[in-house]
Amino acid sequence: MHSAHAYQVLARELEILTALPGNELALLVAAAPLPRIIQVGGEDAEIEFTADWSDKAKTRLVVTGHLRGPSTWHHQHFQESITVSISPGAAPGA
Repeated sequence: MHSAHAYQVLARELEILTALPGNELALLVAAAPLPRIIQVGGEDAEIEFTADWSDKAKTRLVVTGHLRGPSTWHHQHFQESITVSISPGAAPGA
């Protein structure tokens, strides 16, 4: 898998995910990552996302995407993160 294709796909998937409403994004913090298979440059790759708060007030969320390639000979792992501001009170229990 070509790294440029991998990062393009990862960035696009992060943009789609972080466009969700803040209350839905906040649910990712407590959720277990759910890997799924997507196509990258004609090859199957596994993608998953994790999230965690970047501040005590729970107004900024760091969403990290992990993309793993199909290579048998070496480990292909690509990672990108984005910080998203959400409305106070969007966090569960806030």
